Amino acid sequence: MIDDLLRIAEELAAHDDAGRPRQAYLRRSLSTTYYALFHALARLCADELIGVTRANTDPWVRVYRALDHGEAKKSLRQDRVRHLDPAVRMFADLFVDFQEKRHVADYDPRPFPYSRRVVRRYVEQARQALDALSQLDSEHRRVVATAVLLKSRP
Repeated sequence: MIDDLLRIAEELAAHDDAGRPRQAYLRRSLSTTYYALFHALARLCADELIGVTRANTDPWVRVYRALDHGEAKKSLRQDRVRHLDPAVRMFADLFVDFQEKRHVADYDPRPFPYSRRVVRRYVEQARQALDALSQLDSEHRRVVATAVLLKSRP
């Protein structure tokens, strides 16, 4: 699904209506790009905490669905997560930034501030961050999963 979301985001950003792209295509492209990141993080959590071989079982789906947008953003801003690995930092920075951009794309009625070229670059940045995330070792993936899913107590 994640690759499909990125492919759809690319297609939306590339959509040509004889001239300037319609804002709706660019908005949906950016929003879809963010959701590719979100679903990749949800999958990472479920795969690490339940197991790849148990994908689509009830426990795996429960962990997948447990990811909360706001809590994930807050957790990914924390130094203890960001300093794990350069790939985690890249992913965390994009996740936080794209979540904010998705809010603009989905909810701000003013003219969309991003051009086709910029949105296409965002899609490529997301693809690179997902590639880097997929290269993390299991220990780092587990730390990320627990950081974004579990509440920290002092």
